[in-house]
Amino acid sequence: MLRTFGIVVIGALSVGLATAQEPAQREAAEKIIDRAIQAQGGPAQVARLQSVAFKGKTTLYLGDRVLSATGTFATQYPDCTREEMVTETDGRTRRCVVVVKGDLGFRRIDHGDPSPLNSEVLRAERLQLRQRHCDTLLPLKGKEFTLRLLGPAEIAGRKVVAVEYVAAELPTTTMFFDEQTSLLVKSQVKTLGGPNESARTSEIEFFDYRETDGVRHPSRCVTYIDGTKRGELLITEFSPGVVHPADTFICP
Repeated sequence: MLRTFGIVVIGALSVGLATAQEPAQREAAEKIIDRAIQAQGGPAQVARLQSVAFKGKTTLYLGDRVLSATGTFATQYPDCTREEMVTETDGRTRRCVVVVKGDLGFRRIDHGDPSPLNSEVLRAERLQLRQRHCDTLLPLKGKEFTLRLLGPAEIAGRKVVAVEYVAAELPTTTMFFDEQTSLLVKSQVKTLGGPNESARTSEIEFFDYRETDGVRHPSRCVTYIDGTKRGELLITEFSPGVVHPADTFICP
């Protein structure tokens, strides 16, 4: 979903390799995740978030510029997504379609020919897709993830509980769950940077959970880079458990 906001997280990854951990440590973290899954409707309902379609309005904050767009999105986790964005600038309407399917990715602007995503952008797209998959929580039950309960914290005066996960080829991520509702309210990734790149903190905050067909999901998401607001998504229509048409994730 981060691609929605036009945010491409480029930088060296803090690659976490899942290692052996104390059973009690994992059990404590899993209890928090299990509560969040139940709060969203239970495992069977949350499993329907693995294939979704939705429409929404996005706002990008690009320095002094603010760019608004409407979009239609389809996702089939773990590795397929399609985004169609329509913007109006200076009286001109532009349409951009981005499709990622496994190790293939394409972009088409207006009625031009589709072009493949370059390797750097595709890598970032695939990483973000995996991270958003983890935000649906069920993948974290897999043994390839090392889980750690960090304990209580506060976000804007709200009491939360923090859980950290680590997995191969993913940056270390901290998830914050509301102490009262058990729902996920923020996901935070810190990258270490490298010789030519700075360390960076990327965050998504989740607001205004709604129930659709038995599944609770956030209807507003806000992204930040190093504490600066970079994008916002307002979901206007949401469909879980979608069987996507065969041509959804082909080259646009």
